[in-house]
Amino acid sequence: MEVGAHIAIGNTVPKILSVAEYEGVDLIVTARRRRGKLEELYAGSETSDLLRRTVRPVLIYNYLSQSGKVGENPFERILLALDWSLSSERVLDYALALEGAAKRVEIIHVLSEKEIAGLSKMEAHKLERESKKRLDDVSDMLAREGIDVRPHLYIGNIEQQIEKGASEHRATMVVLGTKRRSIWKEKWSGSVSHALANKSELPVLVIPAEIK
Repeated sequence: MEVGAHIAIGNTVPKILSVAEYEGVDLIVTARRRRGKLEELYAGSETSDLLRRTVRPVLIYNYLSQSGKVGENPFERILLALDWSLSSERVLDYALALEGAAKRVEIIHVLSEKEIAGLSKMEAHKLERESKKRLDDVSDMLAREGIDVRPHLYIGNIEQQIEKGASEHRATMVVLGTKRRSIWKEKWSGSVSHALANKSELPVLVIPAEIK
């Protein structure tokens, strides 16, 4: 493995982006730094700032996991969280590139409470069937590439259900997509990928919709 070292002085995120551009890296690996509540509220975390601004995949390690998990082999059993958006297509592309690196891939799609609210029982069952079929189709595609894959459908709060799925299936890393948002839009409308990157005890690999 070829290794290069850079010592940069200045604001963290712009310097990371500058070095990543200069070196043409395929992946940025970072660890989340703990901030005070007031600082987090107004400034946002450096992790979220990086995710908003980069066009490269970012692998985030938690600053400290209460369970003691250290993620020695994060690619052993990865959980792909898909929402059928453009960023999910990028997540699948990345998963295909991991052939041989991951022992198993758990695919999860969450039907949010907002999607289910107001639907009749018949409409809700139809949506579940359609979601399961999409999951099965994606699983079949990955299986044809030699990847050991399992599909899972969850219903409820997206962030909570992804964390639940990761725990139930003993995932060693969560992989999901994201799209660029302003800091205020993120604060008010939320971002599942940013929330998991900031809170999950597991390593989280975030794939931007536009990969450079």
